[in-house]
Amino acid sequence: MEPMKRITLGVFIILLIGTVALFAIYMSVKKLGEQAGARQAREAAREAAEIQRTESGIGSEKQEEISAPGEKVTAEGVGSVSIPGTEALAEKGKHLAEISGKGMNIISEEELLKYLKVKDEIFPAYNKHRHVSDLMLDQTRKWGPGQVKTHMIILGDMMVRKKRGLRDNDLKESRFNQISCAVLEWVRRTRSIPYESLYKGDESFFNKVSSVSPCAENDTLFDKHKETISKTFMGDFELADY
Repeated sequence: MEPMKRITLGVFIILLIGTVALFAIYMSVKKLGEQAGARQAREAAREAAEIQRTESGIGSEKQEEISAPGEKVTAEGVGSVSIPGTEALAEKGKHLAEISGKGMNIISEEELLKYLKVKDEIFPAYNKHRHVSDLMLDQTRKWGPGQVKTHMIILGDMMVRKKRGLRDNDLKESRFNQISCAVLEWVRRTRSIPYESLYKGDESFFNKVSSVSPCAENDTLFDKHKETISKTFMGDFELADY
């Protein structure tokens, strides 16, 4: 064979081997990419299913029972987690009870407007998973570890937003709590805003509301700002400890 033909044949063979090798590498990379994509899709599907189960009030097969508000929640593989209890919630009404015992707890329009700005900050965290948030008000249910974790995330987000809102609007937390109780008392008494009580548990949960002394000044103020109040009103969740 002539030298030129041998060189041409050799180059052709080398190119053919290189092409085959590159094709093999391409197929391997493609396969790995498909596997990674499938794995991500499966993980996303599991996360979506978990959120769906949580929002439907369905826990894992191993659920723990909350026998009374404020007790510890434990599960296999999960540490103790505290949830809001009536004793902790009752603390929020002490200042209100003290003031009500001495006289009317009259709320100024300036205070109410500050309060509503703080509520604007908090409400999105509550409303994002509103169904799950309201489920916390049923203290007779059994919760799975995933649901307890979700509840803690919601309350934690609300707490951070509340602290920020109070700081930005120069409103004390004790006063915020007093106004929350007064607003809920007004709604429960007058039904000026559509309201359905969702709390199930120890009735002492409402002690702080029943201790509010209604007054015409507050009723007039709340009625004036009824539309704005209704936009961020959270029903019985107004008394949640966060």
